[in-house]
Amino acid sequence: VPSSGKRLRHLCRQLDIESVAICLLHSYANPIHEQQLARDLASLDLPVTLSSELLPEFREYERTCTTLINAYLSPVISSYIERLRKKLTTGTKLFIQQSNGGILPARGIGNQAVHTILSGPAGGVQGAFSLARQMGLEKIITFDMGGTSTDVSLCDGTFTLTRDYRIDGYPIRNQVIDIHTVGAGGGSIAWQDPGGLLQVGPQSAGADPGPACYGRGHEITVTDANLLLGRIPDRLLGGKMKLDRGRAARYGSELGKHFSLDPLALALGIVRIVNAGMAQAVRAVSVERGYDPKDFTLFSFGGASGAHCCELADELGMKKIVIPARAGILSAQGMVLADPALDFSQTLFLDTPSPSDRNLARHMTRLEEKARRQTGELGLDGRPIIEKYLDLRYRGQSFELTVPWSQNFIDRFHALHRRHFGYRLHDGAVELVAIRLTLRSNHAKPALPLVTEGAHCAEKVRSTKTRICFADGRLRQVPVLERSRLRPAGLINGPALVVDNYTTIFVTEDFSVEVDRYGNLLLEKTRLQEE
Repeated sequence: VPSSGKRLRHLCRQLDIESVAICLLHSYANPIHEQQLARDLASLDLPVTLSSELLPEFREYERTCTTLINAYLSPVISSYIERLRKKLTTGTKLFIQQSNGGILPARGIGNQAVHTILSGPAGGVQGAFSLARQMGLEKIITFDMGGTSTDVSLCDGTFTLTRDYRIDGYPIRNQVIDIHTVGAGGGSIAWQDPGGLLQVGPQSAGADPGPACYGRGHEITVTDANLLLGRIPDRLLGGKMKLDRGRAARYGSELGKHFSLDPLALALGIVRIVNAGMAQAVRAVSVERGYDPKDFTLFSFGGASGAHCCELADELGMKKIVIPARAGILSAQGMVLADPALDFSQTLFLDTPSPSDRNLARHMTRLEEKARRQTGELGLDGRPIIEKYLDLRYRGQSFELTVPWSQNFIDRFHALHRRHFGYRLHDGAVELVAIRLTLRSNHAKPALPLVTEGAHCAEKVRSTKTRICFADGRLRQVPVLERSRLRPAGLINGPALVVDNYTTIFVTEDFSVEVDRYGNLLLEKTRLQEE
C-alpha cells in the first residue's frame, strides 16, 4: 500500500525510535518485503537491521531475537566506534574483534553489532590458541579468570564454535566461540544462603568498592580469601597497591561466625567452592561434549587465574598448565593476532544430499560470490581462505550439527553425532538444513619477544623471600619468586609463589615449573604425585 511507508515513518517519529529491527516470517527465502520496508524508512536516517541480511535462516523466533539484539546494540556500538575513529590519526586502520574469533573493519561492524557480543572473551581464546599452536599444542582448554567471572572454552585443533548461545535467556544464532561463563572471579562475594550454606558469587564487589582488603569493601571475596591463605602478595601493581590483610580477616571473621569457622578455614572453604564451580564450567565444555579434560593442556590467564590453576587442574585430572608471558592481557594480544573473518549462511532444505548434488553446489557458489563481494566492499586485503560447512540432521530431528563440506561429509556427520549424543543411525536418512561459509583473510602478525638467555630459573634455592602460605594442607613457608627474573634454565618444584604485575601464580606441591623461550610458564604434574 503506497501510504504504508508514510504511516511507518510517522510512527517512528512519534515514538522517537532510535533503531529498527525488521523480521518477516519467510524473508530467509525471499527478502523483497524486508527490503521494501527498509527503503520506506531510509529518509529517517535510522539504523535498520534486516533479518534477511543478518541471519537468512529459518526458525523465526531465534532469527527475530538475534535481529532485535543487533538493532538494540547497533546505535551504541556505532557511536562508540565513531568516537574512537575521530581520536585516531588519519589513515589508521581500525578493526573490531568478533565473537567468532576473527576481526572486521570498524566501518562494517555497526550493522552487525551482535557479532561483537563476546568479543572480549573471544579475544582471550584467540590469543591462547595462537600461542598454543606456536608451542606445538593442538588440544587446550582456556581458563580466563578475572574480577567478576570466569570464561572457559575448549580447542581441539581449532576453536569450538556454536550457534546456540543465549544472552539473558534470549537465543543468538550467529556463530560464536563456544565459551562457558560462570560468576566466579576475584571479586566474587562469599555469603550465607537461606539454607545456612556458604555460597560464593555470582554477586561481585567489582572495582568499587572492591574486595575488603582494597580498603573500601565490606564483604569478603575470593581475593580476600587468597590473601588470608597467603596465595597472593600483600602488595599489587609492582608494590604500589597495599592490601589490608587485617580488614579481610575482620570481615572473614564476621561471616565465619555463622559457620563456626575461623577466617582461615572460611577462606579455604571459599576457594574450594569457587574451584568446584570453575571445574564444573570446564566439564560443561569438555565432558558434556564427549571430551576428556585429561587429554588437554590448561591455558591459564586473566588476573585471578594463577591463584587457582593448579588446584583446578588437580580437580579435573589435568597434568599440564601453560601460563602465558602476558597472562593479564592475553585477550588484547589475541585481538592483535586475529585474522579478518566473515560468516555467511543460507537456509537450504535438501533431502538425502550427496557430494555430487548440483543444486547444493550451485547454492554454495552463490553464497561464495556474495561473500567475495562483501569482502571487496569492506576493503579486506590479502587472498581470502574460504571454509564451507553444512548443517545436517537425521530426518525427523529438530536440531542439526555442522560439518565441513567434503567428499565424506555424511560419514563425518555420523561420527560427530555419535560423539555428541552417544549413538549414530547407520541407516538413518540425512537431511541438509543450511549451508555456511566462513571467509578469512590472512594478515601480517607481530612476532612475540624472546626471553634473554641466562640468569636463573632455580631461584628458589637462593631466594631469601618467603611467605607463610596455606599449602599441602597446612601453613608453611614457601619461596616467593619474581617472574621477571626467571629464565629458561631448569625446574622449580612447588610449593611456591611466582609474582608479576599481571597475575600471581600459586604453584602447589605436586607441580613443577619451567620457563620457555617466550617467557611462558609451563607447569607439569610431578611423577611422584602421579604414582
